[in-house]
Amino acid sequence: MIPDISEKKHIVLECDSNSFAVASALYTYMLIQHKKVSLVGKVEKKFAFLPWYEALRTNKPASADLCIDTKKIDAHALFLYFEQEDMKVNAKMATALYCAYFVKYKHFTSSACDGMVFAALSQIINYGAAYKSVQNALLKQEPLKLFRLRAYLFKEMLLRDNAAVASVYFDELMLEKSGASKEDLYALLEEFLSIAHVQEVHLLKRDENNKIVTILKDENIEK
Repeated sequence: MIPDISEKKHIVLECDSNSFAVASALYTYMLIQHKKVSLVGKVEKKFAFLPWYEALRTNKPASADLCIDTKKIDAHALFLYFEQEDMKVNAKMATALYCAYFVKYKHFTSSACDGMVFAALSQIINYGAAYKSVQNALLKQEPLKLFRLRAYLFKEMLLRDNAAVASVYFDELMLEKSGASKEDLYALLEEFLSIAHVQEVHLLKRDENNKIVTILKDENIEK
């Protein structure tokens, strides 16, 4: 999973918001291995509580001789890798790993969150993860723009097919008035799956065509 870094001089960890927690844990690991390492990517401010957020940069250094795309690294696989390597996971790594699980498993509501995951989380907490900080940062610090956008979306929602499908309409004016982005819009879609009986969410752009932009399905529904 992690390429051989023994002969590498300068390692770049590429990341985005969803993979930054993995990148943060790896950054600490690379420093422990006495490697020069850089974090490259654009990450939302809500992840600023994690170690090494201030080290983020947007440009890839020319001196780098290895680039690792952390978006392709699974949080649970990384934890198992550290365990197999007998890596002493410190508090910074543990906090980043807990956050990586928290993001991957959708605040632990995903159907993929099984006993093995919770066993790993128990160990990560024992390593010193600041799990309350993770939960507070990601659950209790929503910006005003999301509340505004949420209100617009629920107002424009229609339930179809015996309430199994939530059709959610948006337009550019809605985004402009709320101050939210399309990324914010897509992030809020999962909330509609928490409505009773809803199994699919259809996002439609409000215009003369009312075209479906994307479809989100409830992964917890048994096939």
